[in-house]
Amino acid sequence: MAVMKIRKGHGRNFDVELPVEAYIAVASKLVTYLVIGAVWMQLTQIEVALPSVGDSSSTSAQQELSLTIKVDEKQIQIVASGGSLPPFPNLPDGEFDLPKLEEKLGEIKTKFQGQREVILAVQATIKYEKIVNLMDVCIRKGFDGIALSPYTPPWAAPAAAPAGK
Repeated sequence: MAVMKIRKGHGRNFDVELPVEAYIAVASKLVTYLVIGAVWMQLTQIEVALPSVGDSSSTSAQQELSLTIKVDEKQIQIVASGGSLPPFPNLPDGEFDLPKLEEKLGEIKTKFQGQREVILAVQATIKYEKIVNLMDVCIRKGFDGIALSPYTPPWAAPAAAPAGK
């Protein structure tokens, strides 16, 4: 403990013991908490850059599209923000028609050369190996920003419960 001498009027001295160690411990924990909080706030910030009205990059943003490949046990369908292509069924042996998918993705890539993102909406019953094969086709065609999403085809959706029960 630190001892502090305090002189208080009329020549009297007081020896006061201050628990300096406790103050240092509290202060160090407080500083640590504040630093961690500041770092956490920095990590959780989302940077948003909105284009201005006359910005020339807005025309390039129109060239990008939201591309989703819906995959279920029966077929593959490519859906984009501007519409969808007709679905193409699986091969007779039950495998996906990967050459046809590769051809369609190649056509899309020639029209939208800057497009790199694709969403694979996959039914839960599709095997992992088949999903990897689909991802390989996407990467070969230049779509390396791949996101996976669950997908329930309309024919596999559970029937809705009757109203009022």
